[in-house]
Amino acid sequence: MQAAHWAQLLQDSGFAAAIRGGAYLYPLLNVLHVLAVGLIVGSILALDFRVLGFVKSVSAADASRLLTPFAVAGLLIAVPSGFALYASDAVSLSQSNIMWIKLALVALGIANALAFRKLWNVHLADWERRKTSLAKAQAVLSILIWLLVPSLGRMVAYL
Repeated sequence: MQAAHWAQLLQDSGFAAAIRGGAYLYPLLNVLHVLAVGLIVGSILALDFRVLGFVKSVSAADASRLLTPFAVAGLLIAVPSGFALYASDAVSLSQSNIMWIKLALVALGIANALAFRKLWNVHLADWERRKTSLAKAQAVLSILIWLLVPSLGRMVAYL
């Protein structure tokens, strides 16, 4: 079956109808999604800037221990709330190139974060002596990705 068919089935589901039909459910999900994305972006950007050498009074390892759970919590809220919002208008959203770019960037951002953790997590305790150009490049890429994700998310509504 084609993607358009699956999008139509999802949009026609009782799940999507409940989201569209309630006076408060869609706005509540929208606010929840925005707050969750803010939690992701805020915590990831703070960690990325620390990786790049800002706020050296906090160790990179401490920053990671503090901020990573907030990013994960944001992701665990943003994914289901985003899916619910998508379901309510799946047909038109599945035809939006901006939406697909946003989703691809989310996947790239998550992959970059996992790669960073795998490559550099053991070096965070001694970060100022251990950081490399590749690690800095990953942090800059992460900043770009996570600034683009919510920007594109807002543009989906208007373009």
